[in-house]
Amino acid sequence: MRDIVIRTDTGKLVSISVAYAVLGAAFAGLGATVADGPVVAGLCYAVAAVALLGIIRNVREIAHPRVLFKADARGVTDFSKRGDVVFVPWDHVERIDLKAANNESLMLDVVGFKTLDEMDGLTEDQRQLAAASGGRGYYLLELSGMWVSRKHMERAFDDISLLAARYNPTVACTGFQDSLAAHSKKGRERLSRQQRRREREVRKRLAEESRHGGDGGE
Repeated sequence: MRDIVIRTDTGKLVSISVAYAVLGAAFAGLGATVADGPVVAGLCYAVAAVALLGIIRNVREIAHPRVLFKADARGVTDFSKRGDVVFVPWDHVERIDLKAANNESLMLDVVGFKTLDEMDGLTEDQRQLAAASGGRGYYLLELSGMWVSRKHMERAFDDISLLAARYNPTVACTGFQDSLAAHSKKGRERLSRQQRRREREVRKRLAEESRHGGDGGE
């Protein structure tokens, strides 16, 4: 089964940069034409400068795309926080959730744990807390919708859920659910049907990959 590698999404960064450019141009125009004093004009230009810095950062990300998340036969690795790479093996993963970040974006959460002997640099207080929790320290690996489009996030969730079903079937995988729907009986029933459909699709994909593997495929 192939590895799942999620990189910075060029399309998403381009759309954000366009929004930054519009915002920056609007505030620069306000500062030049509407502002009635140096303080207000300065604030307008400051916002425009921040928008420009955001564009520059996104251009760098586009020019040098980086891996944000990876899932393979070993487990899940979060590279999204520079200098703080977190790896959790499949037998330590407990949940995978697809949630709403805002009206336009989704985020992917992987909840897992490490045992005391796997955690470095803990203070004595942190060790005591972990010992009180059964010798486990819990980690949240989060893929933000800031860097990945909604479509790619949904595909990433489907693919990672498939790996979870193969390497640790006890992992609970919950796809995106409209929180408003949970307030009505019909809404809860619809969410339940969606979850069952996802589970059937995962089982179907697993069966197809097993057949291909038996015929000499991956």
